[in-house]
Amino acid sequence: RVLFRSLAILTLTITCLVACKGTNPVWDATISLVTNGQPKFQLGFEYIEVDFINKKAWFALGSRELDGLNTHEYWYGSGREMIHLVNGRIFEAYGFTQEIRATSTDFPSWNELTAYRQPLVWSRVRDLMPNYRYGLKEFVISQRVQPNDLEKKLLTANDVIWVEEEIKSKSIDGLDWIYREKFALYQGKVAFSFQCIAKDLCLEMKTLGVVVPQ
Repeated sequence: RVLFRSLAILTLTITCLVACKGTNPVWDATISLVTNGQPKFQLGFEYIEVDFINKKAWFALGSRELDGLNTHEYWYGSGREMIHLVNGRIFEAYGFTQEIRATSTDFPSWNELTAYRQPLVWSRVRDLMPNYRYGLKEFVISQRVQPNDLEKKLLTANDVIWVEEEIKSKSIDGLDWIYREKFALYQGKVAFSFQCIAKDLCLEMKTLGVVVPQ
């Protein structure tokens, strides 16, 4: 079942990012991208590039935490968005027109998925907003796939593994919704993904790494 993570702590974190514009380093690392028009990354920060609703944005890493075999990452955008990833999957997404408030964490590991040559069937539970859609169960079919020509250009390394997932869910209007998500794994970690928050809100995310001097 879905366990709500500490909303008070999360709210405090987002409030601090907003209130401390001039002093919070993560806020400064994202707001500079907007005020300068073109990407101008700050040294020492790690970024992901996010494409959604026909626009491109860059999110800065606020923190990375290990919890057993799971890696939690908190990414912040200049529009006061926050994406919480667990092993590269969207666990929470705040500040968008639709939000994921929580996701169950009993998902298969990437090692399990890539080692299993046949499609793997599993399920997850999500809490969504608006309309307080809590406890929504989604059914997932995961399998390794070959990248298309466009995807091969996104990541040119030879040892990239692609995983596609078909998810059966329900949209905000209560109707059945079947959609696909895709993940590119490089050295055991998600380097690129296409994931959906809602029927009309899907994100393409690509890791850019830590900005270092040229």
